[in-house]
Amino acid sequence: KIYAVSNEAKNKIDEIIPIAKNRTETLFNIVSSKIINNMKHENINFDENFEGINIATVGRLSHEKGQDLAIEVMYRLKQNGYLFKWYLVGDGGSRKKYEEIIHKYGLEKECILVGATVNPYPYIDKSDIYVQTSRHEGYCLTLAEARCLHKPIVSTNFIGAYEQITNNKDGYITSCNVEELYEKIKYLIDNKDIREKFIFNLSKERIDTIREISKLITYIDGESMNL
Repeated sequence: KIYAVSNEAKNKIDEIIPIAKNRTETLFNIVSSKIINNMKHENINFDENFEGINIATVGRLSHEKGQDLAIEVMYRLKQNGYLFKWYLVGDGGSRKKYEEIIHKYGLEKECILVGATVNPYPYIDKSDIYVQTSRHEGYCLTLAEARCLHKPIVSTNFIGAYEQITNNKDGYITSCNVEELYEKIKYLIDNKDIREKFIFNLSKERIDTIREISKLITYIDGESMNL
């Protein structure tokens, strides 16, 4: 068996390796809504009295995760008078480069580099908007986690994005460029009613893939019986 983490990824494998088509199957990343909602209550260093918009992005600080796009969007938001704090949760090889860009644009107060943490959920939970700026993904676990916490989402269009988000229902999917990201984030900031609509729609979804493990167990049990 060859397991892919999204239907789109499975289709890509089938296209590139046709001989493996009968062996491929989708096995979504395991997401437990119960665990995520329990962990979101951990105390963190978060400005509860801040009157602006809070935004969160979770992921390794790297080119493929696209935080450089987020920093460019931050600069535009600040230039246009928006009051916000954007929490970048994660660490990685691009941190120094991003720190230099943040300093260049004077975003030290707006862009909070949280660093690596085993529990990003409190940052997502306390934010008004979740943004995923990835250039490449297979399924994007952090997107599923933000959905579990009912966060209005703006995401770039990577593999599997449309399997998680319905455009204009529970979030927005944009091309991987600063202009589109900026416009959709700005629109969500300006329109609280749209954010509330997305939150309501997400609250009605069942976002839990814990049962996916049964696919693997069933296959292993079946193979064991054939030994």
